[in-house]
Amino acid sequence: MACSARIATWNDLDSVEDALRHGDVALVISEPALTNTGIVMPEPGFHEGLRALCTRYGAYLLIDETHTLSEGPRGCTGEWGLEPDFWVAGKAIASGVPCAVYGFDEEVGDRLAVLLSADDPQGVGGMTGLGTTVAGNALSTHALRMTLEHVLTEETYGKMRATMSRLVEGMRDVIARRAVPFSVTAMGNRCDLRFLPQPPKDAFDGALGIGVGGYFEFVHLRALNRGFMIIPYYNMFLSSPHTSAEDVDRWIACFDELVADMLGAD
Repeated sequence: MACSARIATWNDLDSVEDALRHGDVALVISEPALTNTGIVMPEPGFHEGLRALCTRYGAYLLIDETHTLSEGPRGCTGEWGLEPDFWVAGKAIASGVPCAVYGFDEEVGDRLAVLLSADDPQGVGGMTGLGTTVAGNALSTHALRMTLEHVLTEETYGKMRATMSRLVEGMRDVIARRAVPFSVTAMGNRCDLRFLPQPPKDAFDGALGIGVGGYFEFVHLRALNRGFMIIPYYNMFLSSPHTSAEDVDRWIACFDELVADMLGAD
């Protein structure tokens, strides 16, 4: 039976190679860090190994940064020096307005130019399904430009990283002082709280650490009752250009209080 897709395990290069060794994989799609169960960071050497395996087995590598522009104005690809063949990002690059961008290296561009030649009656846009009535509208392109000019900048990220560092340090201090088996994973102006003693290594650990069925509900409702809304997909915190040190300190005090309540401590 023909297989149209294979799934490999994150942070497991042996699993990736098992999927590629068939020789029929055209494209490997990966985030720089997993995000749908919160942040799961790549282990050292994972991305280098992923790039090498794609090259060895003749597969293209696509890095999807729809959720990871929080790392910096150049995304994880630029900040970490990744080397994809294709790069894509979604609405975060337009401050939440429906929008997407894609790019590819010169070698891929040359091959696409041959594939999408003048013999194509619909032209490049029609052939790829992009550049039609649902793309490039005035609102999306304006939001994209404003975001690139005023949000995805080193100056803005400098502010956001400073307050995020303060938040992460404060939460980790509470965790250590209260001796609770929790962990905080950070990426640029974003961090996630996990109800596990160590940061997750794969999607299963990521999902398990969200704490649904007890800790998750308690922490979110307790925070709401004190005027804080934790991003509810998991336990995610974002620092904006307008987040202040005072905002962070108020949350750290609230976090210390709710952890104490969880422990029945003073």
